[in-house]
Amino acid sequence: VMIDRQNTKEIIKEQKLGMSGALDNNSVAEAGKLLGAKWVINAKLLSYNQSVREPVKSNQIGYLKYSVRKYDKAKDTYYNAVEYKKVNYAKAQGSRTVNCQYSVTLISSETGQIIYSNTFSIKEEDVLQYAESSEATSNLFPGNNTEVFTSSADKRALDQLLSEIRRSLASEDELVQKVSISVGKSLASELKKLK
Repeated sequence: VMIDRQNTKEIIKEQKLGMSGALDNNSVAEAGKLLGAKWVINAKLLSYNQSVREPVKSNQIGYLKYSVRKYDKAKDTYYNAVEYKKVNYAKAQGSRTVNCQYSVTLISSETGQIIYSNTFSIKEEDVLQYAESSEATSNLFPGNNTEVFTSSADKRALDQLLSEIRRSLASEDELVQKVSISVGKSLASELKKLK
């Protein structure tokens, strides 16, 4: 739809009215006609909240795997034994969550009638977890005060934390953008059913 300068002021006036909540369905329909639109989507933010837990580092117990050359007197041979040295590494975790509720109404520009109305509740969350160590991470295993966790699953989980390159949460704006995309997709899916 092309908007010329002559109609710009009138359209802006209608939009300001809509934002103030003063427009009824017929007025919204008129605004749609000015734009040459068949339908007008009127969206209203009903609720919004954000919760943030900034990433906080905590000390974790780990074990550094290394090889020691030892001598077996009975066999009179040398061999390499695997041992583990207790070390510390840092683990950080945090999250940001955005919850929104939108009311969306589809109005006919021709009749002013409501064709579709629905409320969408959308949640977007970013969870950040990472680990840092000054040790050789290829030989670092998780554990506790008394035990080394040497299973492949435990090692894989730690390696994943160590390989995470992000150090900050997604911004509020980034999550709000994801919420908007989710609302748009949900609405598009619903509108297909009206055809």
